Amino acid sequence: MRCCLLLLGCVFGLFAAIPGEGGVAIGDAVLRPIISEKEHNANLAIVAFERDHAAIRQLPFEQRRAREQRMEPALQRLVDMASDTKAENKALYLLAHWRFSYVDGKGTEPLLDRITRNPYPGFKNPADALRVQLYLRQGRLGEARALADRLAQSVPEFAGLQTLCAFYERIGQPAPRTAGQPLGDSPADPATRPEPWLLYHFTGALDATQREVLGTLLNELK
Repeated sequence: MRCCLLLLGCVFGLFAAIPGEGGVAIGDAVLRPIISEKEHNANLAIVAFERDHAAIRQLPFEQRRAREQRMEPALQRLVDMASDTKAENKALYLLAHWRFSYVDGKGTEPLLDRITRNPYPGFKNPADALRVQLYLRQGRLGEARALADRLAQSVPEFAGLQTLCAFYERIGQPAPRTAGQPLGDSPADPATRPEPWLLYHFTGALDATQREVLGTLLNELK
């Protein structure tokens, strides 16, 4: 019995000697998971990239866009560094999001497929959310709607994707019939107008960021 107690004391003493934060707490000790050197370096590289990107986001709009447009090589290096580690999905997502934003989605879907096939669970929901947006841009409305509904059901925070799908589904459809009497000589029924939908954007003045938002909305309506 004394031997057993002595052995347990040694084990807990060993746990207490493990430094660092995170992991599983056992009494006053912390049991940390074993992380390979490759994964450790990949995590450090991702943290450094996000720190640099946060600084870039503070630049004036034109400078920020110019710097972000040159990020692909750095993002590809992150993917290569994180390959076969738990950090891989995050690196893949960062590169997929960049391609969706800056090269019209070219090469985005294969990266999202890699996240889906990866046994590690990280970033699978954000990847599916990005896939919904990609499907909408490609005109695959049925697939986008099915995936958005499934995501919103499991994670309510993704309900906005359903609204986005509804926006795309209405593009090109006849305008709804509305009641009321318009001012001036406008027709009472908007469906009789030659344009099926009108987009109103209210703003005091358009700065560079607002022009980007408005341009995105107009591109989606083409």
